[in-house]
Amino acid sequence: MKLFVYGTLLDPRFRNTLLERSVRTNVDVLKDYALISHPVLHLYPVVVPSEGDIVKGVVFEVSEMELERLDRYETEYYRRENVTLDSGVECMVYVQNKDVDKE
Repeated sequence: MKLFVYGTLLDPRFRNTLLERSVRTNVDVLKDYALISHPVLHLYPVVVPSEGDIVKGVVFEVSEMELERLDRYETEYYRRENVTLDSGVECMVYVQNKDVDKE
């Protein structure tokens, strides 16, 4: 499974600690999304659909167990969505979970 990241998981030291291994990343672009401050978790970014905008980030392979670990890290305020990156790579990305009540 592939995952596109754009925020705190861009930091290789943090990402490697969370995943408990080093991962090979590829730079890519997510089109028609914008990077904004999360409406609840203000210190953290989130991507939202936004025609004509782009988000730069990296994509890498994750296992099911690592994905579960990342889900816990991202909390219920984010949800995974399937996207296709500018390169044509199909992957998942964490977006705002609008189903969670705003505080």
